[in-house]
Amino acid sequence: AQFLDSVADEPAFDIAAINSSLYSLSKPLSSLRHYRSLLKEMRSFLATCTSGVAAAVDDMVDDAPHLVSDPDLYSLADLLASTDGSLMRRMIAVRDKVLEHVASCPRCSALAVTCSLCDARPLYPFDEPHAYRCEDCNALFHIGCMRRIGNACPNCASDAASLQRIVAPAGRVRGLTKHDVRLPAPP
Repeated sequence: AQFLDSVADEPAFDIAAINSSLYSLSKPLSSLRHYRSLLKEMRSFLATCTSGVAAAVDDMVDDAPHLVSDPDLYSLADLLASTDGSLMRRMIAVRDKVLEHVASCPRCSALAVTCSLCDARPLYPFDEPHAYRCEDCNALFHIGCMRRIGNACPNCASDAASLQRIVAPAGRVRGLTKHDVRLPAPP
């Protein structure tokens, strides 16, 4: 018992390495991974802000920095906290603090991008459940816009079509087609 108490806060369990199918078997773990991935992206986004909110986020997870740096790494204490919902509540509190900051910070707000398909509401990489990032070109789109056009990234499709027009007549590249974009499954 003494040994377990001494290592309870050490992030020693990499769930993806141990058995990644645990995420599909445990809704709490799956949801936590989703939020922790989101927080990792948010933390990277905040690194450019000079307001000090990144330090505030770090303070919120000071006892467990792995919570925002590696979504698959858990301590024994984290796993226990995942069963009663306290870890999820903590992750949601951190997320809410970041979202509140981004909405009120002129510098962070200026980093929003516009969906090139609709030019509507600004998007952030962590703007769930509305944003989708293409895995190939990193462009951001509203998920609804992507579904309306058949889930194919227009930037990548346009690049492939342009490349095909340029090099196909010379016979050097053949068979370039649009690739399908995989939309994230809802948490």
